Amino acid sequence: MGMQTGTRLPYTETTGSRQGEIMDAEGIRLLQAQLEEVVREGWRERDPEVQVSSVLREGNKIDMTVVSQEFAGHNGREREALLWPVFAPVPKYDLIYMTYCLLLTPEEAANTALTQRAANTDDWA
Repeated sequence: MGMQTGTRLPYTETTGSRQGEIMDAEGIRLLQAQLEEVVREGWRERDPEVQVSSVLREGNKIDMTVVSQEFAGHNGREREALLWPVFAPVPKYDLIYMTYCLLLTPEEAANTALTQRAANTDDWA
């Protein structure tokens, strides 16, 4: 089933989990993609250049990173308060698969990437 795009948020319960059910690997990958799209579509009006990525960890846990200039000048709680309303159409029983959502400005993301590359380089020394 393809994802819907446009003015309506793409989340549909038919492609998410059902309350009380544990998702299989295919279902969790679909949910991962859906949650990314929910953020892209819901945040695009604020920041058309938003970058959204996620990693699927062991135990079917989704770690998401959102990079947006709109986070500049806001602390962590303020950033969360800005972003979390985009998840309104997503049932809580699907959100439990998301373990964290890292909210960064483009500058913070660039610094994080540089730090990670330096750490990986040190491992090879």
